[in-house]
Amino acid sequence: MIKITTLENGLRIVTESLPGKRLADLCLLVQVGSRHEKVEGGVAHAVEHCVFNGTANRSKEKITGEIEKRGGMVNAETSIESTNYTALVLKEDLGEALDILADMVQNPNFDKKELAKEKKIICQELKECADDPESVLAEATIKAAYDGQPITHLTGGRLAQVRQMTPEKLRAFVNEHYTAANMIVSASGDIEHEAFVQMCEKAFANIKSGEAVKTVPAVYEGSFEAVGRVLEQLKVEIAFKGYSYRDENRFAGQLAADILGDGFSSRLVNEVREKRGLAYDIHTWTDSFCDTGLFSVKVSSSPKQMREAIPVICEEILKFSHTLTEEELQQAKRQYISGVLFNYKKMTNHAAANAEKLFERGVINPVEKTLEAIKAVTKEDVIRVADRKSV
Repeated sequence: MIKITTLENGLRIVTESLPGKRLADLCLLVQVGSRHEKVEGGVAHAVEHCVFNGTANRSKEKITGEIEKRGGMVNAETSIESTNYTALVLKEDLGEALDILADMVQNPNFDKKELAKEKKIICQELKECADDPESVLAEATIKAAYDGQPITHLTGGRLAQVRQMTPEKLRAFVNEHYTAANMIVSASGDIEHEAFVQMCEKAFANIKSGEAVKTVPAVYEGSFEAVGRVLEQLKVEIAFKGYSYRDENRFAGQLAADILGDGFSSRLVNEVREKRGLAYDIHTWTDSFCDTGLFSVKVSSSPKQMREAIPVICEEILKFSHTLTEEELQQAKRQYISGVLFNYKKMTNHAAANAEKLFERGVINPVEKTLEAIKAVTKEDVIRVADRKSV
């Protein structure tokens, strides 16, 4: 059973009761990411790194050490729209893990010497991403779709910006955004909701209420972006305007993507790879944000074969809505439902999943409701969203 409580200061608390589970999942989600920075700088990402380096109450060693010596794990991740701090511990250690995460986000030291070391680490992370063709392609795609808008801010920032980072800049960012109105605390396991709420009331007793973060709306524009690299394979991504994770059309959009390019029986894989041998890797994917989304075709091939592959891909996209069959739709639904159930079963952190659902949609629907929404999609729905994407 999932229960939600909102404290007077605006902090939202979510619990999922899983009786008999020995482990407890914990997530502290902060509704701020790289697109909320006034200028591109990787500040949200740097804060996520640096809060582990010590607080007014704990040393750097005690933050991770206190959890790991109990057999637990702690991690964090920054994205375009949010920052997640997660922990997996024995259920009896949930209170200690909560205290540590709460201390990290409320009382970070941002020591100058520690920041200097952390900036070197972040720069190495950025260089590693710059060596990864998939990361480079993703950066180029979102830039082409929304050039010059905050949604294109790189999560990690740029090397020059990271090197100029100061403790004062990190503190200002935390003071502005790390407030109760921008936080969700979520836990799952063999726990009691009211007891966990009381833990949170104590752990976040002194946090500012603040105001919910404001997101600059993204406007899909579309353009061309090319990045020159010496590689054996040419990587191309064709991205159309998709749907946000709050738009009910996202289910039909995902089914269109699955029929077009997910699996060996999909249209693009069959036509481009199996029949013509023009590419080893070709697939579709969808990406959603709070106000927009992308529907993309990714293909990797030699420059010579890419010249042949692109017209074939375009032809398949253009004829999709005129040739869609009910059989294809039903097969895609079965695959989509299987994927949802598989991901739900293998989920290792229910707390993080629940926090993200509450952040994204304002509600946490049971998996059955998602399955019902998938089943309810009609052939006409898929044709309608496909026509939108192919114009």
